[in-house]
Amino acid sequence: MIQGSNAALPLLVFPYVLGVVGAQHYADIVVTEAFSVLLITVILYSFEIDGVAAVTGLRPERDRAQLSKIFSRILVLRMTLFTVAAPMLVAGLSLFRPELTHIAAWWMLIPLSYALQPTWLYQGLQANGIPAVCTLLSRAVAVVLILLLVKRPDDFLLVPAIMGVMYALGSVAMLAFAMAGLGIRPTRVRWGELMQMIRAGKEIFLGNVGVALYRDSNVLLLGFLGLHGAPIAAYSLAEKTTKAVQAVIRPLNQLFFPKAVLVTQAANSPNRDVFVRLLRLTWPQLGALVTIWLALMAAVPILRQHVPAIGQIQELDQVMLFMSLMALGTLFGVCNFMFGSAGLNTLGQKRALLGGILFAAVVSVIATATLGGVYGAIGAAISFTLSEGVLFATIARKYYRGERLVNVAS
Repeated sequence: MIQGSNAALPLLVFPYVLGVVGAQHYADIVVTEAFSVLLITVILYSFEIDGVAAVTGLRPERDRAQLSKIFSRILVLRMTLFTVAAPMLVAGLSLFRPELTHIAAWWMLIPLSYALQPTWLYQGLQANGIPAVCTLLSRAVAVVLILLLVKRPDDFLLVPAIMGVMYALGSVAMLAFAMAGLGIRPTRVRWGELMQMIRAGKEIFLGNVGVALYRDSNVLLLGFLGLHGAPIAAYSLAEKTTKAVQAVIRPLNQLFFPKAVLVTQAANSPNRDVFVRLLRLTWPQLGALVTIWLALMAAVPILRQHVPAIGQIQELDQVMLFMSLMALGTLFGVCNFMFGSAGLNTLGQKRALLGGILFAAVVSVIATATLGGVYGAIGAAISFTLSEGVLFATIARKYYRGERLVNVAS
């Protein structure tokens, strides 16, 4: 529910918004949204992993004081990061394109909502019902309000305003239940504790930055390259559709995750045998993903004829072209999760995986800047798939190189 709400429900909004407000206003909306997505990476830092690990095994009725201490540290640090970074981003954007300042200010409510929401706490306590309901309701209400209130091009500012307010309200609801239902209470936080948390999570944070650069920065880079209107609108819609497909397949990734851990726990290091065993777990996921893509591509022409909001999108042919290019990237993405996040991490190769992610990020930025400058938005679509492919090649090389090293040592 959480993943689907965050990725799939907004997909109901953006095609409609593109058809109503036009390509130029839509491009402004998604370029400023890209800033907020990068800020979310900074605010989350490493606590979607570290926070979960810190509270796993604790119980509110028994460990309330310890939970309150961990909760307060993470909340204070995230709010500190938001307070420092958000004004800098908005000010920087106002220098680049002053007309986008108001849109960017509304979008800042999205990273604020992520700073406030304690989903990591609920996940670690294995009590995901409350954040699931709060997330689903806040996103669903945002979708309904946008469909009801955005009726003409001049209403474009309502899109980030409605989404920002509803996302923030959902996070406040999660906080309220954590305090009222779980008995969590704010406690005093020392500056030294915050610095220790920053140092402990820096590797995970750098990995998250790398992922954000090669998955979430292309719209922003296209804006810096001077593209406006239709090209950015078409690429953004294709990218959001791609992420929605990834969200749909992610529960299947999680289903196979424990099986992958069992495979890697039986090995001491990456090798060809482990790669083959993980590949057997990956094929069913790739098959499901291909089926989803084929069904989606077949459905678009039907939706174009029968859904007015889809039919009036003039850039739909471009969107489908970009989606067909980026679909291959999602196949690499599944492999990167299984062989990288599940495989190399469990095999004690976290630094190697981080290096691969950062290398893919550099490749993505350079490729988008180069191909985007020459070929426009289609260059960004190629860069999306290229970066995922480069990461997979880097990860796969670790398995086969590890076996060669073992053979040499023997």
